[in-house]
Amino acid sequence: MAEGRSLEGCAALVGVHPDSLYEWQHRHPEFSDAVRAGRAAALAWWERRAIEMASGAPGNARIVILALMNRSRSTSGWHNTQRIEHTGPDGGPVQIETLDVGRLTPDQRGQLRSLLAVAELVHPNP
Repeated sequence: MAEGRSLEGCAALVGVHPDSLYEWQHRHPEFSDAVRAGRAAALAWWERRAIEMASGAPGNARIVILALMNRSRSTSGWHNTQRIEHTGPDGGPVQIETLDVGRLTPDQRGQLRSLLAVAELVHPNP
């Protein structure tokens, strides 16, 4: 972890499932202490990279920013989240209308097929 790795990444390196490491933390206080120290070391590694890059060293700033945001959250409880709630008119429930495709004209069905084809291109199903 002192090289900036996560606990999950370290689990993969040693060939164990991350759940095993979580269980070990619950059963062995000294292991839990070592994990907390490792997380702090990983955060320090990413902070050093950011400072080096700010001083002109090459690197990918976006990766460092994301790593620092995620590390800071995991080590100190800081969260960068947004909550978005959707409501209908006057704060009521969102109204959902169904489309009876059988009532569409052949031209409207063709337009719908075109829209669905574009949507599939933009958001393909796996």
